[in-house]
Amino acid sequence: LVSGDQVSFRENINQFALHPQFNWAGLQAGNFAPQYSTYTLSDATVLGEGFELTPRKWRIGFANGQSRKAIAASPTTLVQPQFARNITAGRVGYGDPQATLVEVSVLRARDDSNSLNDTDTTFITTPEANTVYGFKAQRMLQKLHVSAQLEGAWSLYDRDRRAEAASVKGRAVGVKLLRETVLSSVGANLEVLNGGFVSLGNSGISNDRVEFGITGRTQLRSGKLLLNGNAGWRNDNVSNTLLAETARRNYSLNASWMPRPNFGTDLQFGFTTNDADPADSVAGSSNITRFLAFSPHLNYATRGIQQTLTGSATIQSSDNTTTAPVPLTNMRGLTLQANWQAAMSPVLTLSFGGNYSRTDLQVAVTEVSGFGPGFLWSLPRSRIVTSGQLDFMRSRTGNFGTDTEVAPRCEVRWQTTPHHALILRGNFRRYRYALDTPEFNERMASLEYAVTL
Repeated sequence: LVSGDQVSFRENINQFALHPQFNWAGLQAGNFAPQYSTYTLSDATVLGEGFELTPRKWRIGFANGQSRKAIAASPTTLVQPQFARNITAGRVGYGDPQATLVEVSVLRARDDSNSLNDTDTTFITTPEANTVYGFKAQRMLQKLHVSAQLEGAWSLYDRDRRAEAASVKGRAVGVKLLRETVLSSVGANLEVLNGGFVSLGNSGISNDRVEFGITGRTQLRSGKLLLNGNAGWRNDNVSNTLLAETARRNYSLNASWMPRPNFGTDLQFGFTTNDADPADSVAGSSNITRFLAFSPHLNYATRGIQQTLTGSATIQSSDNTTTAPVPLTNMRGLTLQANWQAAMSPVLTLSFGGNYSRTDLQVAVTEVSGFGPGFLWSLPRSRIVTSGQLDFMRSRTGNFGTDTEVAPRCEVRWQTTPHHALILRGNFRRYRYALDTPEFNERMASLEYAVTL
């Protein structure tokens, strides 16, 4: 991956990877993203080297390199400086990843305290270090259609490598149970992370929390009615060390009903609640968000022309309350979509679609609507596919007037051989602001060559 947009205040866009694989042995060099476990190494991209060995039922992995570069403070950009971070990780496992498996993993992450000058650091930015020992076991009982997974980790975290202070110890435990058949499934998960657990190999983990969730799905009426839903409970800042405890609850139900092969509809309903208790320096707050979505679809034929009609309607609301003297705003949203498509011949398909959305934030109302025709024309023997779309859009925010936009788009794809193609794209956009300002026009064209190896 190569880009000319290179700046000093974020991670590099350029990436290069080399991954030769010889039967059960694979090498990795350059940029790669090993995923060992949730609590050790999960979402970090490493610039370095590693290997993956899978002889028979063994699973052996190793990774070493830099997971992030140093970013210095800059007077022109409001970014927080960060030290360069180097990691070394490994894992050893035995078993089948789709059945029974036992695996242990280790992660050692260290920030390079010499990667930034003293003038670039502040009291907030400190070189960190972290060691995490992880354990994972899973078992599948084929006759009972039950699978169980247990994952745990123990971490030693050093907030500042330059300070002579003891490392903070932390623990994390996760349990998943699932019973699944062809017609139904039910699952449950429990996750507990105490306040001291930190993993520098997974930026998506938040500690000091307890989370529990259940999911389920089933088929009724000979498969014509599908139901699935989930419910979750999560409490953050359980120890109340720095902030007040926060409780989150979410429930959702999805249904799909298809009484006939050519007609059906999908229905979604759910709501989420968030409650934060007040503390000495933090106001309490509460939020409840609801959504309802309805999406019918119909296939039919008129005079030998096969046609498809789809639509959707979504209603969403969010109510906020707080103990602070300044009230919070609420939100109401509505989204409508519809699309019609007709196969006029084996080589020509016509379409027409439209959409409308409205968002009310009490202090301002935003409306966006658009519609337009389109077509898809293909010549199989000539291997040419042409598509076009004409969009008319209107948008309004507050009472400043309505903006209008007209944008025709066209694409021609010529498959010169089964593995080679030329793609020509053209786009014209005419935008007019509501206020008395000059019209904005934009023209774009591109010619691409694509090869399939």
